[in-house]
Amino acid sequence: MDQPAPTKPPFLTPGDFTPEILRTWEMGCQQFFIHKEVPVAEQVGKVAWGMQEPPVQEWYLNDQDRLNRLTLEAYMKEVRAYWLPSDWADVTRCLLR
Repeated sequence: MDQPAPTKPPFLTPGDFTPEILRTWEMGCQQFFIHKEVPVAEQVGKVAWGMQEPPVQEWYLNDQDRLNRLTLEAYMKEVRAYWLPSDWADVTRCLLR
């Protein structure tokens, strides 16, 4: 994950997604929204292209209009459901114990 400044959207460079990486990217997005005062209705569209993995960009492009209408929280829920293993939350919980 790269974010040159809090006023710039974060970039998630190509590679495997992990829960930690997605959470870091999501936090970078929140920081960007605060510093740039991005309205909720525009948030996903302002940052989704920052996920630079080609299959993820294709996934986004194929449903861009619908995804852009989601909140960042709902968008991230869909990203996690689609791109992470189905047991990611259980595995993460076990690692935190």
